[in-house]
Amino acid sequence: MEGSGIAQAAHLSGHLDALVIRGISDHADASKADADAAGSQQRAAEQAAEALVAILRRLPPFSRRPRASSGDTDSQEGPQGRHSVP
Repeated sequence: MEGSGIAQAAHLSGHLDALVIRGISDHADASKADADAAGSQQRAAEQAAEALVAILRRLPPFSRRPRASSGDTDSQEGPQGRHSVP
């Protein structure tokens, strides 16, 4: 739920790529409290962070286009190119 606003804003802007990575720790049954007490939320956060680092390591660094003169209306473009993870 928290990432849906970011994803929607990226979609609506048309100039922003976004990826939401969530660590899911909730059980869909009565054992949720037991799982939380056993550290499932911490493990889910760690695994989400590890996934993010693995993805970022595969991406080339962004390079921005030089800004045009102040009279040029096309100077508000985002980063060059799009990135995909092989």
